[in-house]
Order: sequence, then structure tokens, then C-alpha cells
Amino acid sequence: MSTMLYVNGTIYTMNAAQPVAQAMAIDSVTGYLLAVGSNDEVRRYGSLHTELVDLRGRTVLPGFIDAHIHLLSTAYRSHYIDARACTSEDDVAELVRERAVGEDPRRERPGSQAGHRVAMEDLRRGAP
Repeated sequence: MSTMLYVNGTIYTMNAAQPVAQAMAIDSVTGYLLAVGSNDEVRRYGSLHTELVDLRGRTVLPGFIDAHIHLLSTAYRSHYIDARACTSEDDVAELVRERAVGEDPRRERPGSQAGHRVAMEDLRRGAP
């Protein structure tokens, strides 16, 4: 088994029983976490083929898995008006009117995915 030891760090474990550790050992073949604890505790998992990584006080956080959601695009889309269920221009105009209530008419809003921006005043003109 090939092991990687990360030592001399601040490792946040997200485990209430041991929220912070100094070192961790990982099986480099499977990626499984073998141990978390002090430098001395974790060094016991080392062998002749161990790779030692000195974190030099740096912080290690739990894995954040990117679900590949394009966060900025997702945030922009949350401001869009979903008119897919509309069956007429009147339905779309009603959605725009509902969204416009209480909005600052001078504030720009995201427009199409082509990067155009639309002011709320323009939306109100389109659906008075």
C-alpha cells in the first residue's frame, strides 16, 4: 500500500469529536483517508514508500466536490423569468408585471444569455 502523509497543518475534519487535526494519512491508491490526528499518530501509517507532504502550517478543508453547475450562470438564471409554461404574450406580460412589483426601475437586470442587460423600465414599457 502506498500512503501519503500530510503533516504540520491545520486540518478541519468537520467531526465534532475532533474538529481540528495536525496531520492525515491517505491511501494513494484508493484515495481513502486512513488516519487523522497529531503528527506522531499519523506518522505510524508511513512506510518505505510513503510520500511525506509538509503543509508548513497551511489549512486543509474537507473535499468540496464541484457538481459542475457553473455557479455564476446559475445565479444569473435565478433572476430570469421562466416563461416556458406561457401559452400567450399576455401570460408573459403577466409574469413580467409580477416580477416588476417593488423593483427599482433604474436597476439593470440580466437579459438574455447573449449578455444583453435589460433595465426594469424597459420591462415595464413592454408590459404596462
